[in-house]
Amino acid sequence: MGAMKKATMEDGGERYWFWCKPCDTHHTYQTKAGTDGGPVWQFDGNEESPTFSPSLLVRHGRYLRDAEGEFIPTADGGLEMEKVRCHLYVRKGMVQYLGDCSHSLAGQTVPVEPPCF
Repeated sequence: MGAMKKATMEDGGERYWFWCKPCDTHHTYQTKAGTDGGPVWQFDGNEESPTFSPSLLVRHGRYLRDAEGEFIPTADGGLEMEKVRCHLYVRKGMVQYLGDCSHSLAGQTVPVEPPCF
């Protein structure tokens, strides 16, 4: 598959993984539930230019970096974090970031990128 990676999980579930540049992490669509259950998205079967539905909403925390790319420490020895909301569709091989995303690509559409594994 082009920019996404398909994986069959140990519990029998199937997932498609891709890299989300503004979140600096991967996101995944589960297309077949395994024994652990969880939500399942519809997949059009087109591995070159995939479409999944419904939308994917990911909420997570992200460590902040300075201009040199180093993590920013807190006064108590921890690391600065921010809350991230990433709401998107993957349609015809393009990631459509919706306007309610809290990151820099909100409202933009870009090609799907492969995961970093």
